[in-house]
Parts: sequence; structure tokens; C-alpha cells
Amino acid sequence: MIPFYSVETQLPAPLRAIVSAYLNTLCVWIGRCMQVIAEAGIADALGDEPRSAAQLAIATRCHAESLDRMLRLLAAVGVYQREPDGRYVHSAASRLMRTDHPASAASVARLLNGPLYQAALARLDHSLRTGETAIGEIAPAGIFPYLAGHPEEASYFHAAMSAMTAQSNAAVLASYDFSRYATIADIGGGEGRLLAAILERVPQARGMLVDLPEVLERPSGATHQRLRRIPGNFLHDEMPPAQLYLLKYILHDWSDAHARGILQRIRRAGGAGAKLVIAEAFVTDDPGFTVSKLMDVGMLAVLGGRERTRAQHENLLVASGFRVTAVDATSDPALGILEAEAV
Repeated sequence: MIPFYSVETQLPAPLRAIVSAYLNTLCVWIGRCMQVIAEAGIADALGDEPRSAAQLAIATRCHAESLDRMLRLLAAVGVYQREPDGRYVHSAASRLMRTDHPASAASVARLLNGPLYQAALARLDHSLRTGETAIGEIAPAGIFPYLAGHPEEASYFHAAMSAMTAQSNAAVLASYDFSRYATIADIGGGEGRLLAAILERVPQARGMLVDLPEVLERPSGATHQRLRRIPGNFLHDEMPPAQLYLLKYILHDWSDAHARGILQRIRRAGGAGAKLVIAEAFVTDDPGFTVSKLMDVGMLAVLGGRERTRAQHENLLVASGFRVTAVDATSDPALGILEAEAV
């Protein structure tokens, strides 16, 4: 099978630009198919044995021919695999769509193609012309108040964040040495899975998980005898003192002004010499496609934040009383690590 984004390279040069433009424009149909197929539970209905679209349709109450046509499209781009006899089996990508997979992408597909993100896509021109988010019509107060009032979408959101966290946590643990620190504060650390995993590796360390009270009260949160939960809002509350502060996928949610405020509160709490680890999808000067460039437009449209370059991070850090001491890549293409020290 020719990889989807390599199709244009197989064509004569005069046709490449035309085909590339059409392929990228039509990708929205692939994403929408991913969503409706996920909502129908197709990946869960397909086990280890090949099944026809008709069999899957009976199991999931779908229209057999329509299901076959959508699965045929997804199989053509590597999500599912179509056998010569027309039956379907799992590909590595479609296994990730099962809800029982530890890094399941099913909730991600449902979230990104659901009402909130589709509204953002529909009004992306508003962001283009104003620099504001594109969700104002359905979420005038922002994404987080919106999710608080829409529990079903909130469940997709939290499940999607948990699924993506599994992969990115492993990348952070493999890429940074936490053994130098006795007190580690994970700011906005959600369920605390990364901090709990760090504490397992660093037996002398104590951990502080700082997040909103409703986040810390979730029953799915990680537990550890050396992990202390501290309710707080990093946008206006003071942070606890620690030797190391961890911000993983936090700053990209926020404008530069809000990001500086978060960093300044950490600087005041830690004092000179405190270390800070920022784990984000850094934008590079490479002209080719990167996940960070795609995520950046999503941040613009939905949250009002941004993915930043190393220089943009460094400017924020210097303005907040830090200096950059190290920058490293990880095994996750959507994650880099920047270390800074309070001065």
C-alpha cells in the first residue's frame, strides 16, 4: 500500500501540486469517517478474525453497504485492512481505535470531530481575521466552562487526554533524569499518572500534584503514598515550594500573557535555583510537516493558545526570571523537553 501522503510523490511533477491540494482539502472526510466509525464501535466489534462489513453492520446496527464504503476508505489510508475477499482485519492503527487499548484513539476521534471542534473548523475564518478563538458562538466563555456544561463531550475530552498521556508520559520518563530532586511539583498534572510514575522511579522524592479541585477528585486519579494533592488554579493561586516544577502540555493552552503569569508564580514559589521542565510540542524552523504545526492551528481556534518555538519559550522564560539550561527531543514526535533554572 502506498502511504496516503506519499501518493503525490508517485505522480508526474505537473500533477503533484493539484493532487496535494485536493488530498489535503478532502482529509476532512477521513476524519469524519474516523469519528462515526468510532462512535459505532466498529473497532471493538472487530476481533482477531476477519469479518465482513455485513457481519460488522449486524453487530453494530449499521447500514452494511455504507459501512463497507467507509471502511474501504479508511483501509486505503492504513486504518483497518481490507482482505482480497472484501473482509476486514485490524491494522496497527485500527487497533488503537479499540476502547480497551491503553492508548486508545477512539475518544480522540470522537472529540476532534465532535460539535466543539467542528464548530471551530466551521468558523476558522474568524480566527484568521481576528486572532480570536473560533468557538465563541457555542462556547463564549471558553472550552473549559463549555465542557463543564456538556458532560458527554467532557468525557471524550478527559478520555482523549488520558490516552495521549500514556504515550507522552513514557517519552518524558525515558528522556529526563528526575533522580536529582527531592520535591517535584506537577502543575496542572491532571490525574497524576506521570508524577506517580516518577515517584516509583525516584524513591527519595516527594510529589505535589496541583490542579483544580474537581480534577483532583476524579476517582480515576493515580495514587501514591508520597504523592500529595494540592487544589489550586495556576492562573491566579500561588504554587507550593519545590526543587523541580513540571509543566507538561500546559503553556500551549494559554496566551503569552497567561503563560508568563504561570511561570512567574512558579518562579516566586521555587526561588532562585529551582528547576523547571516544560514538555511541549515545539515548533521548529523545518519547512516540512510536523505535528506541532497542526496542533498550533488547533490551539489558535479552540483554546486561544499556541505551540511555540524554542525562541518563543526562551523569551517567556527570561521575562519570568528563568534561563534555559537544556533542550532535548523525545521518542514522541509531538513532545520535546526544555529545562530551565530560576535566576
